[in-house]
This record gives sequence, structure tokens and C-alpha cells, in this order.
Amino acid sequence: MKNVTWKIALLCAAAALTAGCAAAVGEAVHGAKAKSQYNDNIDAANKGDKVAQFKVGDALCCEVDGQTGAYDTRRSVEFLCRSAMQGYAPAMYKLGRIYSGDTVSGVQLLRRAAVAAAAPTNPPIAYAWFSNAQAYGEKDAADAVKETWSDMTPQQQQVAKMQADRKLNATCRWDEAMSK
Repeated sequence: MKNVTWKIALLCAAAALTAGCAAAVGEAVHGAKAKSQYNDNIDAANKGDKVAQFKVGDALCCEVDGQTGAYDTRRSVEFLCRSAMQGYAPAMYKLGRIYSGDTVSGVQLLRRAAVAAAAPTNPPIAYAWFSNAQAYGEKDAADAVKETWSDMTPQQQQVAKMQADRKLNATCRWDEAMSK
């Protein structure tokens, strides 16, 4: 029995050690993909293509604590806002996720945990962009609208309704949204 316990402990330690290594490899792969996505779309994004603007914004999103490597939330939001204001629902949904603090997609567990602990949020602005995304046909937005609404205080709900009523003119830019 002692031998089995020791083996289990050793396997758990090995799993913990390799998990960090696997996370680093996963993050490196994600970073390379994001850089390629940025490079492939930046020219078209700067010319006003709403899909390319979304892809650049998605590639830049999102750092954990200030600018980290290629990630830059403020620049990400700038491109996503340009895309969203042209009626591109995936950009609206991504803005909702950013302002709700849910900025990391997939299984990037270390980044997801770090962002969850440090990400600033603005639930009324998140609600407005989720609401816009739903109005423009983004399938995942309906659940996000309900969840965000139910998590807000009555005062936040009042601000959220006002922002949502502004439609594509809802507060979008990072500095403006985070100063409210």
C-alpha cells in the first residue's frame, strides 16, 4: 500500500510539472497564431475592412497586466470598436467578453486564471455590446445578455439599459469605458 501511495504522489508531481510546460508551449503556439493573424489582416484592417479589423482585434487581445508581448487590450479594443460600429456581430460579442472580464478563449489555463484575477470589468458596457451582438444575430450572445443582466446591481442595470439603447453608439473605447 505504501508503494502505491508513493507512485500516485510521484505521478501527481510529474503531472504538475509537465502542466506548466504544456501551458507554456500552448501559449507560444497561440502567440504565433495571433502574430500571423495580425500580420495577415493589418493592412485590410487599416483600410476599413470590418472582418479584418475583428481579426486584428482578436489577435491583439488580451494582456494580463499591462502590455504583455504581442497582446495589447487597448489596441485590440480600438480595432474591435471599428469593426463593431460597422455592424460586425462577432466584434460586438468580443467587446462584451472583454468588458465582462472574459478575455481568454480556449484552454490557455494559466492566462485564463491570471486574467480572471486581474481583468478590469464594466458590466453595463459588456451588457450593451452583448445586446448589440444579439440584435445582429450572434448566436452565443443571448446567454451572455441574460447572465450579465442577472449579475448586475439595479444601478448597473439602469446604466446598461441606457448604453444598450445607444445601439452602435454605446461606449466602446477602453479608456472611456474603464473611466465610468
